[in-house]
Amino acid sequence: MNIAVEGCSHGELDVIFAAVEHAKQSSGLSIDLLICCGDFQSVRNLGDLRCMAAPIKYLNIQTFYKYYSGEKVAPVLTIFIGGNHEASNYLQELPYGGWVAPNIYFLGYGGVINVGGLRIGGISGIYKGIDYLKGRYERPPYTESSIRSVYHVRNLEVFRMKQLDKTAAPLDIFLSHDWPRGVTQFGDANKLVRQKPFFKDEVESNTLGSKPAQELLHYLQPRYWFAGHLHIKFVALVDHGQAPKSSEFNEGKNCLESQRFTRFIALDKCLPRREFLQVLNVKCGLQHRHQNLQMETSSPCHESEMESSEKMQKKQETLYSYPLHDDNGCIQLYHDLEWLTILRLTDHLLQVTPNAVYMPGPGNSSERFNFTPTQEDLEETLKLMKNDLRICPDQFCRTADAFNPESDALLMEHIATVEQPEPVMNPFTAELCEKLRIRDPMAVLLKCAHGKSPFVLRTPKKGCSSDVNESLDSSRLTYDDPGSDVDSSSGDIVFEVSISNNNDGTAEGTLSPALNPARAVPRRALVLGAPQNTADSDSEFPCSANSAEAKPSSSASPATDSTSAAGQFLKMNR
Repeated sequence: MNIAVEGCSHGELDVIFAAVEHAKQSSGLSIDLLICCGDFQSVRNLGDLRCMAAPIKYLNIQTFYKYYSGEKVAPVLTIFIGGNHEASNYLQELPYGGWVAPNIYFLGYGGVINVGGLRIGGISGIYKGIDYLKGRYERPPYTESSIRSVYHVRNLEVFRMKQLDKTAAPLDIFLSHDWPRGVTQFGDANKLVRQKPFFKDEVESNTLGSKPAQELLHYLQPRYWFAGHLHIKFVALVDHGQAPKSSEFNEGKNCLESQRFTRFIALDKCLPRREFLQVLNVKCGLQHRHQNLQMETSSPCHESEMESSEKMQKKQETLYSYPLHDDNGCIQLYHDLEWLTILRLTDHLLQVTPNAVYMPGPGNSSERFNFTPTQEDLEETLKLMKNDLRICPDQFCRTADAFNPESDALLMEHIATVEQPEPVMNPFTAELCEKLRIRDPMAVLLKCAHGKSPFVLRTPKKGCSSDVNESLDSSRLTYDDPGSDVDSSSGDIVFEVSISNNNDGTAEGTLSPALNPARAVPRRALVLGAPQNTADSDSEFPCSANSAEAKPSSSASPATDSTSAAGQFLKMNR
């Protein structure tokens, strides 16, 4: 396949597609696929624009909305990952990937798909150690904090990537926004420092880039790794024989003797006289034993590998084979069977808490930590998918209105006054999750925010006279394990909360001491109605359009208001 790789898009789709067309004409080659390495900016409207982490003066609607609305159609199949400047609310609708516009596909928080015989994986966002262990707790409307943490890589996606079976076949292509740490050691680091002098200290101390991406690079050992983020072109040939040695990286080493190198390419952002686009011819590698595609040309494998592949194909039933093109001759996208199975087997690890969530490991012998799918697991997933792994273009669904240059022009001039939208569930994700019998992360967040679970407040450690009327910020929130009991002997004060609506559209919350607090109650997220996202609001979980003010009740009995949220408690730790 002839693939065009682009660095940071920054919403310049018209320019990028024009550059692809120019590359086609100048080279005489047809380009089958465009890959974008983050900062794609799939901004549909002004609400999406307000969900992008950037100073107000730099917010620009750009051109994606034209492709979303149908005014234009992407001339080449486009696949992208998220970066650190995205319409995060839209991408959160598609945590496991999906169409953001006709012919434009998002890989999700982390994902693997099959395209034209190539197995392509990727992970969205950038690495920040402070958020790496946290659950996916962010949801729109975002605060000044969560609008940035929402695009930070989490350990769950990295853990899932490490469950891929390396003995089957390596990934052909892997995508990340930031660079794997240590990759500069395998390229011309001196040239990089000359071009970007402010990278010198990080290059010399080997701290430039993402540590989780480094782990995945040496663990998965893909044939190609593409990245963006640092706005400069850099190439390297990563020798995995020189990779940092650890028991984690060296698992399955013998099965990858023929896969010793990864070709790393990072590209610039879309600007004049910048190296932001490169065209490559990537041949199909070893066919994955779990999902064979009907190859229309011979695979560039060694004879022994071809014989092994043929034997494996004979063992596989026909339901594992899929054509490279659809009935219209267009390249067909497929879900990766192994990746879907990993999502299914690790669904219980999904958490929506801002607290640390640790992945299982060999240190805890009582908990399963290896989720590499067995043949039975794969067959069960295929059965759930009804033997159909196609990602069809007609599965695209619009969940918001597109920007209108005429009616929205005035609002664009006063973009700071535009409010962030409420979260939305995407039918593509809902359908996939229903088939796999897993949870939609957005549905879990919405369930918490709509008051299905009580929440816990922690007062400051110094002093115990904190007024419950003060703002609820994330530093005062704790999340207990589901199903844990309220300890009546701990000295905790447990309240019931009732919320009543006023005629002016506001709401008031009343706290009343609970008579019998000692009972099993799952506590997961904030449910008290909080103000919409404002400059002085730090709550990570605003859960209604109405503001709510918490006031202690003068009565010791539970509230009896008709809007009382029965079974919802606040726990104030002394």
